[in-house]
Amino acid sequence: MGRPDTNFRCAGLRRALPVRAALGVRVPLYRRLGVGYRFLHYSDAGANGPDTTGADFHMIEFRYRYCEESS
Repeated sequence: MGRPDTNFRCAGLRRALPVRAALGVRVPLYRRLGVGYRFLHYSDAGANGPDTTGADFHMIEFRYRYCEESS
């Protein structure tokens, strides 16, 4: 397995209309603290034929709110 191509200009994501899909969840832990997870997928949705490219991102977030939300 070779090194993945991380240069999006060379990977072909700028050639066709890019498609983005996102899914995420946030969970409050205690008062102002929370955690979350987000998944993002970018691709050309097969617009370049069999030479399709894409990128997946997995993100974990740790949240702290400085101000309490008013009810």
